Amino acid sequence: MIQRRLSFVTLAAVVCAAVVAVPAASGEWFTDIFVGLGAPETSDVRLSTPGTRLHYKDLDIDRSITWGGRFGTYFDAAPWVGLAVDALNFDPDVSQQSAIQTRGAPARTVLPPVGINVLALSVDVMLRAPLFATTEIPGGQLQPYVLGGPGLFFVKAEDRGNFIRRRQSDVEILGGYTGGGGVTWQLSRALGFFGEYRYSHVNPEFEFRNLGTRTTYETDIGTHHFLLGLSFKF
Repeated sequence: MIQRRLSFVTLAAVVCAAVVAVPAASGEWFTDIFVGLGAPETSDVRLSTPGTRLHYKDLDIDRSITWGGRFGTYFDAAPWVGLAVDALNFDPDVSQQSAIQTRGAPARTVLPPVGINVLALSVDVMLRAPLFATTEIPGGQLQPYVLGGPGLFFVKAEDRGNFIRRRQSDVEILGGYTGGGGVTWQLSRALGFFGEYRYSHVNPEFEFRNLGTRTTYETDIGTHHFLLGLSFKF
């Protein structure tokens, strides 16, 4: 828990510093909005109570709509380098499904659902190749790019039948990361559209109560995002 708090404080400082630094920079400003599909990887779920640990292997995590936006700049001194503050939202729910419990003798059972919402706020370094530059579009009409950086993940879980007390929820704030790349086509100096692939990862551990007993619910959320968006430069 102390390590998670330290990670939160460190990443919060990074995000705040970027929010302050980006407006102070001189360069090509942009605001992007995007929407697409979030496709999580299969994942394990670990349920722990005092004296008992259950491990469920290879669970399917639901696909969902991913949406969000970012604000940043490419720097005049190095127009291929940019910095952005990014917000990414999606819902990687764990639906009710048949699962194999591998702790002790393997046994197949039905695992009730858990609803999950993720809001990721990240600070991304962006590197682009400004291709087919013109006088009107000095940053290039075609702009392949890569991006990546650390983030603060606000992850909310709502239990939907695992415990006697129903409709419990818990929120975790912890560190994670995102990374990916894409291609932007500039229609004009001010407007472009892009396609982007992004990968995000976070490892939340939620806490619920079951007949007065503390129960933890831990999983990994690694998600592939396939996005389309509009870029407004000014």
